[in-house]
Amino acid sequence: MFTKVKLNVIRPYRILLGLVLVSVIHINSYSQGRFLIVGGGNEKETTNSWSTPAYKWAAEGKRVAIISTSGSGYPDYFKNWCNAKDAKDFIVANSTTANQPALYDSLTTYQVIFFAGGDQWDYYSQYKNTKLEEAVNAVYISGGTIGGTSAGMHILSETLFTAENGTVYPDECIIDPKNKYVKLANDLFNFFPDLIFDTHMAERGRMPRLISFVANKALTDNTKIIGLGLDDMTCMTIDEFSVGTVYGTGVATIVKSEPSNFTQNDGRLISDNVRITQLLEGSTVNMKTMEILTQNMSLTITPKTKGENSLLTIVAGGEGSNGNNNTLLDFWAKLAAPSQTTLIITKEVNAYVTDLKNKVEQLTGKSAIVVIASTTNGSSTTVLSQILSCGRVIFTENEDNIASTFLQSENGQTLLNQIKSQNLPVAFLGSDARFIGKSVVTNLETEYASYDGKMNFLPGIGLLSNTVIIPETFSNSDFYENTITALPYAMILDSLQYGIWLTGDNYVCYSTNGSKATLLGGGKAPVLLLTNNGDIIADFSSKTANGSTSIKPRQVAGFSEMTFTSFDDSKEITVGNSVAIENIEKDHNPISITVIDNEVTFSEISLPFSYRLISIDGKLIDSGISYMPHISIPRNALTSPQVILLNVSYGKNTQTFKLIFPTK
Repeated sequence: MFTKVKLNVIRPYRILLGLVLVSVIHINSYSQGRFLIVGGGNEKETTNSWSTPAYKWAAEGKRVAIISTSGSGYPDYFKNWCNAKDAKDFIVANSTTANQPALYDSLTTYQVIFFAGGDQWDYYSQYKNTKLEEAVNAVYISGGTIGGTSAGMHILSETLFTAENGTVYPDECIIDPKNKYVKLANDLFNFFPDLIFDTHMAERGRMPRLISFVANKALTDNTKIIGLGLDDMTCMTIDEFSVGTVYGTGVATIVKSEPSNFTQNDGRLISDNVRITQLLEGSTVNMKTMEILTQNMSLTITPKTKGENSLLTIVAGGEGSNGNNNTLLDFWAKLAAPSQTTLIITKEVNAYVTDLKNKVEQLTGKSAIVVIASTTNGSSTTVLSQILSCGRVIFTENEDNIASTFLQSENGQTLLNQIKSQNLPVAFLGSDARFIGKSVVTNLETEYASYDGKMNFLPGIGLLSNTVIIPETFSNSDFYENTITALPYAMILDSLQYGIWLTGDNYVCYSTNGSKATLLGGGKAPVLLLTNNGDIIADFSSKTANGSTSIKPRQVAGFSEMTFTSFDDSKEITVGNSVAIENIEKDHNPISITVIDNEVTFSEISLPFSYRLISIDGKLIDSGISYMPHISIPRNALTSPQVILLNVSYGKNTQTFKLIFPTK
């Protein structure tokens, strides 16, 4: 414990000595003490709960001071479950109390100082430059442990979100990471240089918020910081050697980037190659370098295919009947289509569907036909005729089982074939965007579905075979956890490469452009994309809140590293491999082709046509007659890099193309 000296009796040599001591304190403040940082949530009074082992690590045999502005209720937990020698609440509601010498004298007799949850603006504004701040530093220098949960964790990183203007929500952050609510400071504690903390990550959908905090520093003053966020009921112990260990039911999220990874367009956050890591219980990290030391994860996840290969035009987003889809529909209606007649596939005719039908007819100048996705219509000859003559399709307000019912019917299969073979512009509005990809989460709007381990995953339509889409991500705070956690969970569950978060304020367009498959965003907010670039280590949470194995763990996934991208209409994202196409033999009536992955699509070709696929050394790979304007190259022929000759005969014409597939 330090001896305090009255300022009016300090001699010049004592001032010099004080400066030396301050320097020593600052230099050593990163290595001597310990930390317990907590993402929030209720502590559970069981021996093997999410909280007890870590809190016990910090408090066993020690005196614990708990600081808050109104009382915490923590003393009994620390004493009864964590074997603290003593634990006491210190109510410090204003700067006058925080600056009392007696408070300093009392706090420095404790070995653990723990900040309870509350409002970090109260902590930051009332505790900065006070005796309380000095006491915390003194306890740390003497080898003590400093901790905090929720707001109490926020104030411990060097850069901190002050909440001066109140909290800020993730959707507000991605629309403008420098909005008036994003108030950051770096003049309280300097325990974790170049880091910023966030809490309640899964529960409140805060991954994009943490990324936006990092982006704010990059955009404002070109500063590089690292983000560390903890889910509620998740914590980290950090020992005197700066080794951080994760405990709890969720994950520790680490955000790494360079300032050059961020820009803004009309306020929107535009980012690329932001590296995201999520660590499960038992994983460890070097808190000085933020390098991962151990990963308590056992699955190696490699996407089953590389990129997307669907030759389609898909627009998805908006908020269905609950929101305004005008911007999306305006964009969709301007896309080229073989016919302007639109089919609206839905579960029932209601006021919303009637309004949508009228709006589509106004935009396209042609009729729109509503088709109920029922078993009866799955075999209706009238519906079949409508499918074969339509040029556009909209899916909206459909039941979760549409992929396994109507779309598995004869007419449903014909509709999907028409969409694929004719490249019809198809729109999925609101929650129907879930159906596009490989997996569908059926109960995103069930409160606590992820928390209780009850999210259901079903096969989707698979128009995009390597992607999962989560729509309406920030439409209701009750479901933030479901929408944020479901995406990486599904990516790992099905070994997918891409995950797309959509909000009610944006939409995404997938299309093919030459030999590329691309994504383009639109709307008020950027589109958020998570990408697995190859062999990552991953796993699912197995820890429950009270430590019992009789209940399901949260549906939260950990992974070694994925990349985060946010984009709008100013930034085209390539998601399909580019194939070089060389027309080496053509007649007077040449055709053109597009190649995405192993799919070849022909334009201006007479049907049927015959084809031969020949390897560069002259061996026949495949041949046949096609009655549709596309063929597939056998995947076993695509050892990369690879060159394949494609010879096509149609009518009296022939053409040969050289296809050069890149190294994957």
